[in-house]
Amino acid sequence: LTLNLLRDQLVQMARALNLTTIAEGVETTEQMQLLASYGCSRMQGYLFSEAVEPERLGELLGAQPFFWMRRDS
Repeated sequence: LTLNLLRDQLVQMARALNLTTIAEGVETTEQMQLLASYGCSRMQGYLFSEAVEPERLGELLGAQPFFWMRRDS
């Protein structure tokens, strides 16, 4: 199996089991788009934010969510 096929199958299995998938270590827009195409709706990694000091965490958690997928009507 290729790595991309394995990722796709893992996300599909999680969806079939009604589980949420969270991708760790997303660093590029291409990775984000590929994971989104598999149905992975939650991601974290350097693409979204670099590591932050614990003192800043409250500020980030209180901010508006980051919407990376825009849906035009």
